[in-house]
Amino acid sequence: MDAIYNQLEKVTIVLPSTGTSLSKVEYDHVMEPTNGNPLLELMQISADIGPIFSAMRSIDHSDPEACQALLLSCWGARERLHYWSNERHLGSSPLLECASAEFGNTDIPPTEALFGQAYLFVSQDDAVLRLTFWAQLVIVHKLIYHAHCLVRLHTNEYGLPSADLLGLGGEDILLSAQYASMIARGIPYCIQQSMRSSMMHMMAFILSTISTTFSDFQDRGRFDWLQQVFNHVAGSGFEYAARLAELARDTWAHQEQSGAEGSYSTSSLERFITQSHDEGSRNEEYLERRHLSFLT
Repeated sequence: MDAIYNQLEKVTIVLPSTGTSLSKVEYDHVMEPTNGNPLLELMQISADIGPIFSAMRSIDHSDPEACQALLLSCWGARERLHYWSNERHLGSSPLLECASAEFGNTDIPPTEALFGQAYLFVSQDDAVLRLTFWAQLVIVHKLIYHAHCLVRLHTNEYGLPSADLLGLGGEDILLSAQYASMIARGIPYCIQQSMRSSMMHMMAFILSTISTTFSDFQDRGRFDWLQQVFNHVAGSGFEYAARLAELARDTWAHQEQSGAEGSYSTSSLERFITQSHDEGSRNEEYLERRHLSFLT
């Protein structure tokens, strides 16, 4: 029981702090020996992503070396995630598909129309690891995209006007959205009545991560679907999910005012997700091979 509490405590520290650096006390606590616990190993990798967010916010955009160093840090975070996944054989267990209605969640719409069939995991522990891993890739690929934009504004290797360079490197922002869609396909499994309360607790914070992604694209359909999931989680006794839903709506409004749809193509996202479904995409290795043709 103590081990389970320790695991949940560290997850509770790391997931809500996405986008910020942990305090030294929190960081040292998360970095305590994991004793081979894969989720705690993943939390240690995730704890090192916060400082990259901080660097992104404070970086001197006019310093090309700083921008290049930031991009290298983002790539390093991605490599550490994939190294952990390979070491833990995360993709070795089957990831099955089924109708979302089979999970009995009558107060949220099916996943099929927006994301594809729901995922059926071999166990709750497998679901937690996969969804948390995908959530970190949502974050890291978005960071890579923004860092890549900064670097290309300096190198201008394509000889394009600076404004046009923001559309390049967009495969990473599409990968971020695709991982968010994969998480959505796992939600019906995770919010069944038979799930542990810790599962619902974690999902609330993961929902915040992927809601931001669909706000970036101003994808109203997928964003509203997630709002209904927030309501379900809040109605299940996790009232703070209502506050997280409100924060997500604030983010949507901010992105709407800043004209986010001009930077992230909703039509490109739709084609990316649709073709991934048609080709039977279910794993991370496949997603890393996606071609830039989706951007045109």
